[in-house]
Amino acid sequence: MNGFIKYRSLRQIVSKCIQISEFGTAQSSPVYELRTYGIQPKDLKAFLDLGTDWMHLRCSHSKLLGYWVSELGGISDVCHIWEYDDLSHRARVRKALSEDKDWMSGYLNKVLPMFRFQTNTLMTLAPGCKMASEVKPGGVYELQVLTKTDSASDISGDAHSSLLARFFSIVGPTNSEIRLWHHTDMDVAIDFMSRKAGDIKTAGHSRLLLPASWSPWK
Repeated sequence: MNGFIKYRSLRQIVSKCIQISEFGTAQSSPVYELRTYGIQPKDLKAFLDLGTDWMHLRCSHSKLLGYWVSELGGISDVCHIWEYDDLSHRARVRKALSEDKDWMSGYLNKVLPMFRFQTNTLMTLAPGCKMASEVKPGGVYELQVLTKTDSASDISGDAHSSLLARFFSIVGPTNSEIRLWHHTDMDVAIDFMSRKAGDIKTAGHSRLLLPASWSPWK
């Protein structure tokens, strides 16, 4: 019985990632996984050095949107967002990595003792949202997690701050919207966040992030 419930729940999750095209046929839309790792402060440099050496192998299996280190809103934390065609694709990627001896011995087994915690959130793009195709290098990123109660709040940017993507959570924090912003520098980010604060009516969380050297979005 429990197995049936789990299977039915997974089908419900997957069904939320299916869209109907204008021709009436079902089309799978990508799913996104936001991962946040807390790293032991003494190990952060070693963790990032290992990423520099090994993340090219991980990126050969699925698309990485960005990989960042928390500057404010988290201490010794890293956040990264991965794109998958669907959950079957994600399962195949994880299986392939677990069977890659170089990845396991050269990277994963070395970083596992460095973690303080790991969390992940499964997401889809918010309806009508078009993800930014490119980002001007430099600046600082903001990862904003809101309840959907605030999803109608102002999402307009300006010459120095732009919204890169809006996601809705499926698994993980429930009833949540995740927004990814890019600001030209830290002071601009703080000023922008302060001006937008009045639009947010419920509790949420934001982080200011700096990209890792291997992050596609710099």
